[in-house]
Amino acid sequence: MREQISRHDRIILEDLAKKVQDAAESERMKERVARWYTHNSGRSREAIVVVELGGFMDEFMAPYPCQCEHPLAREIERSLRCRLVNENEVGDDKVITADYLVSLPVRFRPFNLEFSLVHARDGLGRNLGYRQVDFPVKDLLRELPRLERSVFGVDREEAERRREQIEDWIGRWLAVRLCNGTLNWALSLSRYAIHLMGDEALFVAMAESPGAVHCLYDRIGEELIAFMEWQEREELLTLNNANDYTGAGSYGFTDELPAAGWSGTVRIQDLWGNMNSQETVCVSPAMFAELAFPAYERIARRFGLLYYGCCEPVHDLWDSCLSRLSNLRKVSISPWCDERKMGARIAGTGIIYSRKPSPNYLSADRFDEEAFREHLRATFEAARACALEIIIRDVYTVRDDRKRLGRAVAIIRELADRYRS
Repeated sequence: MREQISRHDRIILEDLAKKVQDAAESERMKERVARWYTHNSGRSREAIVVVELGGFMDEFMAPYPCQCEHPLAREIERSLRCRLVNENEVGDDKVITADYLVSLPVRFRPFNLEFSLVHARDGLGRNLGYRQVDFPVKDLLRELPRLERSVFGVDREEAERRREQIEDWIGRWLAVRLCNGTLNWALSLSRYAIHLMGDEALFVAMAESPGAVHCLYDRIGEELIAFMEWQEREELLTLNNANDYTGAGSYGFTDELPAAGWSGTVRIQDLWGNMNSQETVCVSPAMFAELAFPAYERIARRFGLLYYGCCEPVHDLWDSCLSRLSNLRKVSISPWCDERKMGARIAGTGIIYSRKPSPNYLSADRFDEEAFREHLRATFEAARACALEIIIRDVYTVRDDRKRLGRAVAIIRELADRYRS
């Protein structure tokens, strides 16, 4: 049975939904969508810029406290209001669309295990890190064959109930639809290897028992493929080829997906995939190529298009590993990456140079605009012959200086105009 909200809450939600709908239908937004499609084809030389707000959302939205009383209404209010505030104050290339996404609660319990994590809090009480206090695999050679199969599940009824409830409140203005983003961050095989053994034990095993580590990565890959195929059979997958989060901060606008043979039911090949191996930055490229990458490649090739990387530097893996991925469309160029090397490698390939500048400039006590400009100038030099997107992420505070967000975007646009001319 659908819940009712107060007239006070309904007026707030209806007003915000109308404003979001108006913004979505504006010529400015239509032009921005067109730019994204051209950009994601790999043919554009017009830089795209995105500022991720998740790391400091409470600080960002502090001047705009929720006014609704009902808990779910407050959640919707904050989401809609954030879109409008971002457009007015940040002005990056995030797109406002006339929809509201409801996440499908898909569950994945790898190897039917629970990992014991202790979270750390920062000075504001936020969970920003964790450590693992115990590892299930103590002896890889003996215990690998004993690992159980992973467990999957979904609560369709709860998702549909939530969707219908939200549709009742704002469906007149926004399309309320189910969205499955569980594969967005699920495909880092190295993360599961670390959770099973711990980093020190895994790295020692790479030297002492490389065959067993190769088998471990193969087994993790099998579990993830089983998870993907289960979602496909259960018709849980949803397209991510429009205003959908598809990589470490990027969006999926493309007319290349769904793939050939599409008949209305989403398959793995109809999707963007997103993979990384941040946990193996201290592993040599040769060892990664031998022990881990074959399992990564088997999963990667199942997708229509691929985004690879997050915070790890990828330049040492390019020649031996990543250049072999025929569906690779975007590669993350983190603050620790050799920008010039990657710019030279992907120039003219149609692979997008997805740059993550250092977040420190925006989080410092004072925003040093000239230092930030110089930092980005190196990016524009390195990516001169590449399709370029700049994604500002991993920012956890702006020191209550909201104006620096818009200034950062303006500086990027100034440089983009200069290097395009």
